[in-house]
Amino acid sequence: MTVLLLALLLCLPTVASAATVCVNTTGTGGCFPTIQQGVDAAVSGDTVDVAAGSYFEHVVVAKKKRIRLQGAGPAATTIDGSGTGTVLRIESPNQKITVVGIGIRNGQRGLAFGELVKVDISDCAITGNIGEGGISGDGAGSRATVTRCTITGNSNTGSGGGIRIVSSGSSSLPRARLKVVSSTIRGNSADGMGGGIYIDGKPMLVDSTVDDNSALYSGGGISASGNMTVVGSTISRNRTLGGDAAVSGGGGIEAGDHVVTVRNSTISGNSTISGVNPSSTKGLGGGLLAQGRVQLEHVTVANNTSDNQGGGILTGPLRLKASLIADNSAPSGQDCVTTDPTGTVTALGANLIEDATLCSANSGVVISADPMLGPLQNNGGTTETQALLAGSPALGVVTTAALCKAPDQRGEPRAVPCDLGACEAP
Repeated sequence: MTVLLLALLLCLPTVASAATVCVNTTGTGGCFPTIQQGVDAAVSGDTVDVAAGSYFEHVVVAKKKRIRLQGAGPAATTIDGSGTGTVLRIESPNQKITVVGIGIRNGQRGLAFGELVKVDISDCAITGNIGEGGISGDGAGSRATVTRCTITGNSNTGSGGGIRIVSSGSSSLPRARLKVVSSTIRGNSADGMGGGIYIDGKPMLVDSTVDDNSALYSGGGISASGNMTVVGSTISRNRTLGGDAAVSGGGGIEAGDHVVTVRNSTISGNSTISGVNPSSTKGLGGGLLAQGRVQLEHVTVANNTSDNQGGGILTGPLRLKASLIADNSAPSGQDCVTTDPTGTVTALGANLIEDATLCSANSGVVISADPMLGPLQNNGGTTETQALLAGSPALGVVTTAALCKAPDQRGEPRAVPCDLGACEAP
């Protein structure tokens, strides 16, 4: 019996275990000298371990395989495109690629992928990619997750300076998805829409900062053609430049007619200006422009500017929970404008709208007063916030237990009664 069992076991196929393929700049120690050679040698399940150094190449993952490409950190291990081409391209569909601890820089395009590709990129720096942006995804069914990354100084002659993802290809596939976690998207620009992020799909932003980006048309920080969720994040100092007669709006966020949900977040210091045709209605929504349904929960919208309408926000149906909209500026509707046919805002419990002339609430308690906000700065946590100063009318006015349960944007606890906006006072 023992002999028979042993014979059967010997007939079973063997399963190859995952291997590590090493790369270093000298090609010593049994390692490859280029990342491309390491990627080509790897099979599904392998890790391509890239030692510290600058690799001047354009890497293509051409075959269908699932690999992990890891470096020694984004400052230590860099792939440099030398000012041309795509630095890292994932060509085949139905791939899952993980990229960890690598800097991707100085290409015309940083990281590119197509449909049905799942990309997880973390602990990265994507910088200085000029012409086609930092990350570019062209394909329905794709999913990109960006975690603990810095995406800065990229530009696009079209849309999406920092990140551009579109749901092109088969209409039978689900729309593309983007999740940005604990990351900073700063100082990117687009000649179209979405200076920081442009997505034709479903975006989610968690514990992240979108700051100081610009777009010629709309969505200085983010332009989204899909339902969007923002949690624990700051959208700040982004701008649209009003360079086209057809569209210009949403200095911080522009989301078309889609659903926008924002929780425990700050939208501050964004701006939008009108385009070249003075008779057109542009320059709308300095902080947020969305014709669809918008829900704000413990959100601070402050110090945003429009030269037309809706300095803070211009939205469709608006639902407010424990939020604060104040200190914004515009010739019409300096804080808030709603295009809802009913002309009203649904408010749960207490909220503050300093100027509610064009967005009056049909429920709840709305405080019309100066909230006495501090500047946008580091008040603790990983993202900037605006603290309530002593004596603010927004202090301790929320008595709904469910709205005082979750921590604030910085992770600080709340207790009944809690404050309006994203930042809970000590």
